[in-house]
Amino acid sequence: MRPKDLIVIMVLVLLTACGAAEEAAEIVMVDTATAAPVDTPAPEPTATRTPEPDTATPTPEPTATWTPVPDSATPTPEPTTTWTAVPTETPTVVPTAPSPRFIPDQSYSVFRSLDVYLPATGDGPFPTLLMFHGAHMSKLSLKSLATYFAERDYAVVVPDWGMADLYGANWSAEFQSAFCALAWSHANAETYALDLERVVVFGHSAGGFAASMIGVVDDPAEFVVDCPHQLPPPGWVAGVVSYAGVFGTKEVFLRHQLDTRRTLFDYYAQKLGLPVDEEAEILDTLRKTPYEGWRDIGELSERGTTLLHSLAPYWVDGSEPPFLLIHGGRDEMPIGGCKAFATQLQAAGVEAAVVVIPDAHHGAITTASKPGFEETCQTIEEFLAEVLK
Repeated sequence: MRPKDLIVIMVLVLLTACGAAEEAAEIVMVDTATAAPVDTPAPEPTATRTPEPDTATPTPEPTATWTPVPDSATPTPEPTTTWTAVPTETPTVVPTAPSPRFIPDQSYSVFRSLDVYLPATGDGPFPTLLMFHGAHMSKLSLKSLATYFAERDYAVVVPDWGMADLYGANWSAEFQSAFCALAWSHANAETYALDLERVVVFGHSAGGFAASMIGVVDDPAEFVVDCPHQLPPPGWVAGVVSYAGVFGTKEVFLRHQLDTRRTLFDYYAQKLGLPVDEEAEILDTLRKTPYEGWRDIGELSERGTTLLHSLAPYWVDGSEPPFLLIHGGRDEMPIGGCKAFATQLQAAGVEAAVVVIPDAHHGAITTASKPGFEETCQTIEEFLAEVLK
């Protein structure tokens, strides 16, 4: 082999080792083409050599697999605080008092009905309050007051007795309705467990007039004409309570002018159909005559007698039960009539007291939230405790 050929082979080996087989082949082809012919046998065919893997390729370093070794120095975890729930004090639940029994719309006369309130528990007989609402109102206007006393173990009877129109009222006819409600209470005392030995009558405004009439009238014959129930002899009530009452006094009924510039006496006389001259004569006589002399007024016409008998002061004779006359300090109704009636009762030897509730208006007892309601109720309770003991 010629030295030149040997050099070529060595170059090829080196190139192959460097991974440049393609380039080496090209060099051999160029060299073979330019080489001079020789007398030696034909060269053996050059085999296409597949490059062997580079044995010089570095072996990859093994990847370290990290297995955490427990740290023997790891501090022992602090114990978790366990919370033990301390039972809270259960608030004391005050049981709600059961509501009073309510029996509405019991018919007691033609076109008249009443409501009955009874204590929630107990068989009775219960001390009884007969309550009369004011003019332009209804029995429901006294619901708060009736409920208050039914919750305190009283039976309460509240009639729709009339007085839908104060200015057009026939007082005599309205009082018949009031007396009939009392007669109904006597007739149904056993049914509703009413204690007839402990009955007190209450009235608001015009209802105070009705209550006072039940307290002073000795002979109710003219006031129970059309009533379907019988009223026993006098002594029906143990006491009378009025709030802002009207009593037929000279100071209010005969003198106090309403918004219309007329008095209640004027309206009543007109309702009865009294001639103007007779009305004026009766009015003048009543104003000049002391209360104790009203029973001695001479002959009057039938209408004039009806009018006179419809005024509470006419009947006072000293046989009346105790009276509690309450008036609101902010009442639009003058207190003069209340004081005058109390003075007449006291002069006749009747126990009568006037109590003024400072912040109360005329309708304070119609709603529990109104100023004066609670104080009025407490005042009535004290009176009841005294007269019903």
